Amino acid sequence: MMSHWTITSLRRLLILAALAPASCGGSPQPRLFMLSASQSATLAGSGGETALNAQPGQQLAGMPLPSSGRVGVIVIVPQYLDRPDVMVRTGDYEVVPLKNARWAESLSLTASRVVAADLGAALPNYEFVALPTGVDRRFDYRLAVELSRFDTDALGRAEMAGRWTIADGESERERMSGSFRYAASASATDAGSIAAALSGLLAKLSSEIVPGLQSSRFASRGRPSPGNQAATRGSMQPPLPQAVRQRDRTGS
Repeated sequence: MMSHWTITSLRRLLILAALAPASCGGSPQPRLFMLSASQSATLAGSGGETALNAQPGQQLAGMPLPSSGRVGVIVIVPQYLDRPDVMVRTGDYEVVPLKNARWAESLSLTASRVVAADLGAALPNYEFVALPTGVDRRFDYRLAVELSRFDTDALGRAEMAGRWTIADGESERERMSGSFRYAASASATDAGSIAAALSGLLAKLSSEIVPGLQSSRFASRGRPSPGNQAATRGSMQPPLPQAVRQRDRTGS
């Protein structure tokens, strides 16, 4: 009977064989993949997501959100993943591109579109716009999702971790925030399976953000008055990270 170590080693060898470059005789045209928004406004995800460690959104005292408005959405993916290749983590210190598979657009951009679409389906009173956008718009609020993990390992475990914040569109003062860590199952040799699993994890994240936005309706129907803003200024969190602001403005 094979040991657990032997089974794991054989499985990794099979994954590495699937990830190996094609022979010199020529390779087929790479297939293009993208993430997809949830088909359900309930944002239940694909059903295989697991919350490993998630903190619900915390709304700052005296800073209620209105029940509608325009929200800019940006998802920031680690640089080693925000590239054309579909990457698979083969160990703690190595990632390898999946053979003949590419993202159809920037992973950060397609993730931003998916989160905006998921939230828009669940909260139709809000207008969610993926950033960056080529149209000059003013936003009431900005949702920034900073990911520290967003990949699949050689054993088929898709994982997403990071932090989200909602801030005022102009002052960039934080209104609500939360952290998360989710996992789901995927096939490490199938880019379509990886895309579906990552899409499900984004849907899971959106489902965690929705209740915070909905609960704010009970607190206020409009923006806080200037007097309330001044009274709570000392308790507010720092503005969004500079990297988020620069990425939004430059579109890079």
